[in-house]
Amino acid sequence: MFGSDLQFHSPWAFALLALVPAAVFGQLWYQRRRTGTFVYGNTHTLREVSSGALGAIFWVPAVLRVLALVALVVAIARPQKPNRKVITSEGVDVMIALDMSASMNAVDKGLGEIATIQAGGKNPNNRFNVARELLIAFIRNRAEAGDRVGLVLFGEGAYLKFPLTTDYRRAIKDIKDLVLDSGVRDQDAQEVCKNDCTISGAETRIGDALKRAFLRLRDSTGREKTVILITDGADKGSEMAPKYVAEYIRDWSKEVDAKTGKPRRPVRVYTFLVGGGPNAAAPDISRRTGDISRDARGLIRYQALPTGAFEVNPTLLNEIAQLTGGVAAQSYDEESFREQFKSFEKSVYTRTIEDFPDEKFMLFAYAALGLLVLEALLRLTVLRKFP
Repeated sequence: MFGSDLQFHSPWAFALLALVPAAVFGQLWYQRRRTGTFVYGNTHTLREVSSGALGAIFWVPAVLRVLALVALVVAIARPQKPNRKVITSEGVDVMIALDMSASMNAVDKGLGEIATIQAGGKNPNNRFNVARELLIAFIRNRAEAGDRVGLVLFGEGAYLKFPLTTDYRRAIKDIKDLVLDSGVRDQDAQEVCKNDCTISGAETRIGDALKRAFLRLRDSTGREKTVILITDGADKGSEMAPKYVAEYIRDWSKEVDAKTGKPRRPVRVYTFLVGGGPNAAAPDISRRTGDISRDARGLIRYQALPTGAFEVNPTLLNEIAQLTGGVAAQSYDEESFREQFKSFEKSVYTRTIEDFPDEKFMLFAYAALGLLVLEALLRLTVLRKFP
């Protein structure tokens, strides 16, 4: 009935239980010290009189009184169950812009670390898989808060994978089903990725992705509107420059909404640049077959990448974040990316939550009263003392 999450507002009250044995001892001592109402010269005959069935349960009223005292102490301790409620009535609308360029296959670890991981029979997480894991956990957390989440994918193009939604199960499934461009091309059609990728990763259209994410947030009714941009490269191939899009978002956010006559709720962009550190490796492409090289266990062979092998532009991402009121983060390895993303989630998406506990002390108070009433009835009726 109460469960393992039962808490006590005043646990100090349990110290009163130490007085219960003293009360019992005092009651017995008092009974033994009472002076008899009648004085008998010889009690031998009285001892031979059977006490009967009721006499055998003479102790019941005393036990009921002890139980009543225990129940009263528990009531004073105020047992309660937590019942946290989100006070805000409007949720947060979040559009995720996820880079699916082929460079996201890179692993931000040295060859030694990769070998250690593969000794356990599995490949290390590449940048894309790390981002996918974090986003799935992020969406599950948004489900608890009731926020809406949407996803834009970009590489050689940018398109909406799913709009703002609270269908978290479907959103997570869609993210799990994403196939990153392996970088291997079909020999007959070089523009087609050989692994049936979700989107070609030949380019990194940050500006186009940012534009699509903003258009989905422009007319949303969320209490807050944010874009999470995750990429490992510089803008390449966008029809609209990322900085221009960020400036437009900034100016739009400063205007008054024509429909409501109130200031618009700003759209903030939070950027994550992953990779670019001293240790990075990419799958080795066989010169003979054009496919990814694998060892006898089927594990991917990696080759170390020199610093600067992939073009990055942290300055651009910093500008996007600053122009829109967001924050930019740069992670050189998997561990720092995970840490920064989780820190960002806690700081940005903290909700106003208050605790309205369900009080359970009245149940114990009523139990104490019921036990005392039952004791009194027994003492006044079937277990009444005479004289």
